[in-house]
Amino acid sequence: MKNLLIFSIIVLILVGVGLFWLWRRVLTLPVKELKIGNKNITVEIADTSEARALGLSYRESLPPESGLLFIFEKESIYPFWMKGMNFPIDIIWIKNEKVLEITNNVEPDKGLMPGIYTPREPVEKVLEINAGKVKEWNIKINDAISLNNSILSIVKNNLEK
Repeated sequence: MKNLLIFSIIVLILVGVGLFWLWRRVLTLPVKELKIGNKNITVEIADTSEARALGLSYRESLPPESGLLFIFEKESIYPFWMKGMNFPIDIIWIKNEKVLEITNNVEPDKGLMPGIYTPREPVEKVLEINAGKVKEWNIKINDAISLNNSILSIVKNNLEK
């Protein structure tokens, strides 16, 4: 019994350390400037498997003029879900530096089985922004996307709140 208790405590400590490490990785995502159509926005870059897996899950909000840009190594049809999300988003599917497709007003999942969202064609980037911003910023299919390669910050915008 004593060994089981010690083992359980060690497992909890290891899980806690792992979650803290993942949380710190997400808090220090590189931040860059992205131009989409005529709109400049600040985006966090999710270009690691850990950052892409977590996405915007468990965050309370996303700053109004910002987004999360998922960058993949190769084109594919990547599935996205809203597990652990606390707010609705617009999803912009990007191929060859242009808006390929838009999924508007994706609501957080409330059920046991989260919905899965995918583009119709392979993409290499996906941008998540607050719901309604596609309409507000007049983002359209075939709008050009350009990413400023200089890192603006390594500290997440939400830390300033």
